[in-house]
This record gives sequence, structure tokens and C-alpha cells, in this order.
Amino acid sequence: MRKIVHLTCDHNIVRALVTALVLTAMLALGLAGCAQEDKSDTAAQNNSSDKNARDCQITVNAAPWTAFATMANQMAAGHEVPRTDLEDYCEMPAVTAWRQSQAPNVPRVGNMANWIEGAWWDELGKTGKRKLNSNRVTLGRGYRYSQENSAEIDALVAEFTSGNRVCEIRDLADVWLTPANIPSPLVLNFLPAMAEVRIFEDEIFIDTSVLRAGGAEQTVQQVVTLLYRKLEAVPGDSPIEVDGEQAIAECLRVMMNAGVAGWIEQTTAVHFDRKHPSLYKVVIIPEDFFRKAQETARNLENHLPALFADPAVMSANGESFARMLTGNNAFSQTGIAMATVIVARLGEERLLAVRRSVPDFFAAYQEAALMNTSPAPEPGAAGIELYESVPALSPAIYEPLLALVKKHFPNS
Repeated sequence: MRKIVHLTCDHNIVRALVTALVLTAMLALGLAGCAQEDKSDTAAQNNSSDKNARDCQITVNAAPWTAFATMANQMAAGHEVPRTDLEDYCEMPAVTAWRQSQAPNVPRVGNMANWIEGAWWDELGKTGKRKLNSNRVTLGRGYRYSQENSAEIDALVAEFTSGNRVCEIRDLADVWLTPANIPSPLVLNFLPAMAEVRIFEDEIFIDTSVLRAGGAEQTVQQVVTLLYRKLEAVPGDSPIEVDGEQAIAECLRVMMNAGVAGWIEQTTAVHFDRKHPSLYKVVIIPEDFFRKAQETARNLENHLPALFADPAVMSANGESFARMLTGNNAFSQTGIAMATVIVARLGEERLLAVRRSVPDFFAAYQEAALMNTSPAPEPGAAGIELYESVPALSPAIYEPLLALVKKHFPNS
């Protein structure tokens, strides 16, 4: 199971942004996990967007949100909800699938019912000790945020159930994904969960607090970004789990995947409600992405000559160089800067054309960056667009790097 916000190895979006950009940022781009969902409620109980959902081959399941909101509003008003109702909610097919996606730490029905009830402990006049584990605290805050903003969430969900948002997802997915890679029908499940957009068993799980905090348009972009990361991105190994020149090649693959995903998501423009209990931490500073690209280029120029000069040194130190880039959080921000300069200088069609080829992406980046002045200006300098600060590599580094990725990704 995968999800969405921004560390390279994590594909579930908002939580990854908060972890990737808050730990240096959190969308931790999340959680991992997988499970099998019983599809029964996505047909019989779903709130689907009538003609638009069918035409666009997208099914919207808002039943979990509707059931949750009814109980949450009751508890917020100080009225007890029968335990059987809480547990029945936790056993709804879509909620069960979400729980199973957390494997190996699958929340039990009883525990999840406790967490929901515990979010309104004081309002319900409860007394006694509570086991305040991390799930209870994190989910409880999200539950309360969703309930407090239930009217806004209802309106946003309606944009998917009866508006045009599902077709916006389809249109954007048709641009960036190979048609055969898009689930048909694509199911969107709306429910209060962790602060993320998650994919599991080819279905999407959208946390209602993320929907409210980021808005419908941003959610559309994040859903398609997640689909790209899970179903379209070029596969490979973690750069820090392989050796030598393969580790270097994997670094460029990860940068490419992150760059294309970041362009789809428009990561440098991502924003969230400052009142959200966790996503308030996500503060995107676009200049930081381009400063990171300059730093990464300097590291390539300074460290790779010795590795290219001696195969034994490359074999011994390729993985440690990849580990250094990982420690510097270089992949996502550098990749997004690379994709941005490609689009700005060569057009979005060029990025589309190279999105499945590591060598072609790298070559397009170099071609675009060579159109910038040298030395590269400081990102954010007056009169300078950010893409103008992306530096090209010297021929001494670019040429062997291009040969290396052609060797390791000949068919990508």
C-alpha cells in the first residue's frame, strides 16, 4: 500500500509531505501497509457522482464520511453513541480496508472505536484513565478537526459526488499515466483517517481533514500524483541498498520520479489550513527547492570525479555518496527543480515525453539548464525566476553520468 507528501521512498501523499518536508517537513509523501477491501459498499452504499463519475470511470464512496459525521456531531453535542454503532462503523468495508492498509500494525475494531469515542471524552462526561497512545492522540485531533469543519467537508465532498472534480482527476491522470495503468473504475473513499491521501489495493483513501485543509483542487492533484508514484514511476532499488555505480544511477532515477510527481502535484505551491492539528507544520518555501538543487550539483561536481576516475573507488564509495544525498534530503527538492527547469525552458510536453526514461529526463534537464546563465544566480534574487537558478553540470560530470544511467536504465 502506498500513500502521498514527500520522501522518496514513501508514496502515500500528505503524510509524506509532512514527514519529508517537516522532518524537514510530513506528507512521510506517510504510512505504508496493504489490505483487501470488500467492494460491497462502493456499489450499494456509495455516494457516486452520477453521470460524471460513470463517464469518467471514477466511483466516489462518501458513505464512511457520512456515517462518521453523524456519530461525531452527536458526541460533540454531548450525546453518547452506542458502542455497536461505533464498531459497525469500524467494520464498514472501506474503513476495514483502511485499517488493513496499516499492516503490520492493523488497528483493532475495539481500539478504533475507543479512539473515536475518546476524541469527545470530555463532552461525553467520561472519567477515568485513558491510554493516550500515539494513534489515539493523532487520530483524535484529526477526528475533531473533521467534525468541526463538517459543513465545509460536506461541500467539498459534493464537488466530487455531484461536481466535476472526478473528471478533473481523470483528465489529469490521462495526461500523466499510461491508460492501462489507471484502475478502472477508480474508487475514491472519503473518511477521517491519518493526515494523508493513501492508495491501497488500487483504491484511494482521502482523509477528510486533508481535503478540508488543502481544498478540492489540491486534492485532485495529490490523487493523480499518488497514482503516478504507485503505478507509473520508473521502478528500481533504493540508492542506499545497492553499491557502486548502481547507487549513483538509482539516485537519478529517484530524482526523476520525484520531479515528475512534484510537477503534477505542484508541490512548491502546496498549502494547508494553519488550524489543522498537524498539517499546519507544512510550510513550503519554493526557494529552498532550488537552493537544494544548487547544493546537489555542487556535491556531484565535488565528489564524483574521484569515483569516475577509478572503478575501485566507485565500487567502494557509490553507496556512501548516495547515503550522503539521502541524508541531505536531496532527491525530492532537486528532482522538482530539475522538472521545473525542463518545463520552463523546453515546455511541459518535453517533461511528458521523458517522464518514463531516466536518461532522457537527465538529458532534458541538462539541455534546459544550459539555457540558464552561469554562474547560477541565487534563488529568490530580484528579477530572477526560480528556474533560472538551476545549474547545468560540467561536461566532465554530465557525460559519464549520462552514460551511467543509459547503462543501468537502457529501456526506461
